[in-house]
Amino acid sequence: MKSQRMAVRAAGVFLAAGMTAAAAQPAPVGTLTCTSMPSKERAAAEAVLSCSFEGASGTKFQYSGALLRQGDATAPPGKRVYVWSVQGEREISSGGDLAGRYVGRTGGESAGILSRGRDASIVLKPPVNTSQLGDNSAISVLELNLKAVRA
Repeated sequence: MKSQRMAVRAAGVFLAAGMTAAAAQPAPVGTLTCTSMPSKERAAAEAVLSCSFEGASGTKFQYSGALLRQGDATAPPGKRVYVWSVQGEREISSGGDLAGRYVGRTGGESAGILSRGRDASIVLKPPVNTSQLGDNSAISVLELNLKAVRA
């Protein structure tokens, strides 16, 4: 009887740990679309951005930002559009929720994915089907810094 109770407790602890890990998995919460502003003062691989976030529930927030691209020095001048699927552990409920520094991954299936902080609680992924968007420059981004714009 005692061994059965211990087995049930162990299973409960294992199940609770599994649910915690599953709850921590980022899920799609919206889309971040940024447009670069042409700038003669910045290096060709840097861009100043104006961004808008639209949440799955219809929430909208505005951001300003800057990014550093990989191998983009020969990109044509002018405005460019960057699109990411925003994934997080919870819904984005305020403008400050997305603000921060995101660092990109390079190579393989992780190319173009940006994550914020050590815990990667918010992840930005380029759309899977980039052919619909044409040149989705988000794939070449190494670093993105976002600041909330007050309405």
